[in-house]
Amino acid sequence: MIRSHHGRMPQIAASAYIDPQAVVIGDVSIGDLSSVWPCVVIRGDVNWIRIGARTNIQDGSILHVYKDTHPLQLADAVTVGQADAMTADYPVTVYAVKDSKGKLEAAGELFKTAPYGWAVPKGSPLGQALLQALQHVMQSGDYQTILKNWDVQNGAIDKPAINGAMK
Repeated sequence: MIRSHHGRMPQIAASAYIDPQAVVIGDVSIGDLSSVWPCVVIRGDVNWIRIGARTNIQDGSILHVYKDTHPLQLADAVTVGQADAMTADYPVTVYAVKDSKGKLEAAGELFKTAPYGWAVPKGSPLGQALLQALQHVMQSGDYQTILKNWDVQNGAIDKPAINGAMK
């Protein structure tokens, strides 16, 4: 599906292939001989996306941008969706390396994790629901099991709180 957004229609080279199950929206341009495969979403709704020639966007990839500050530009001959590298926070990186059975390794120093939080609208009932769910997971002992599984015990919190970082 190719569609406009706020009056901006994607510009797609005649030699590019866009699978019928892909979605390309807004301020997007796709270069010669590029391909976009099933279940890809390319969403140029709040900033622009430029995809070079002979670039291959693999099944299920999502390309999106940040409003006003971070457009997306892919050079010629790029493949998205099959990577030889990844970037993630500590627990995800450690898990990916462990789970890869030797196919991945961490490059450079790993930085340990800090406590996480969830952002919800102020006054939202979701805040209380998340707080209660986390209290339950902590009381059941599952919290410690999860921390150990991901090797992030040093990022644990002692007590869940709303706006805990503000206190």
